[in-house]
Amino acid sequence: MNEEFLEKLNEIAFQKSEPFCYGCYVICPSGRCSKCGSDDLMRHLDGVGVEWGTDWIIKELLLDIDEVDQEESFDEYLESAYEQECSVAWLKVETLRILKELCECDYRIALNDWISSEEEDGEIVSFNNGVTYYKVSAVKEYIKENS
Repeated sequence: MNEEFLEKLNEIAFQKSEPFCYGCYVICPSGRCSKCGSDDLMRHLDGVGVEWGTDWIIKELLLDIDEVDQEESFDEYLESAYEQECSVAWLKVETLRILKELCECDYRIALNDWISSEEEDGEIVSFNNGVTYYKVSAVKEYIKENS
């Protein structure tokens, strides 16, 4: 699915940017520099800058899509899957608090497992090796609106 999204985001990146000759420092709408004749052109994104390729443009485009707060989403999942409170001897304690404070290592492992399962199920997607995640539905909507 990532490849399909990346292909469509790459198309949007080309639509939103322009060919740019760095040597002559001019925008080249025809795809060839009118001054030097070069077709070895960078991409220019208005208000951002110029660079080779489109990865940097896609990174800019993704700023328009809300990131998934991994920990907050996982906490919501835990709260819906388990009781809000549990008993420890005579005390009633928030289940989530126990997990996060007393079983921090287990919590992190479970968080990573949950993220992997959400990604496998096609609920979330990452374009930077798991640093940032986006809801698949939000990415689809962005692509639909900008294609």
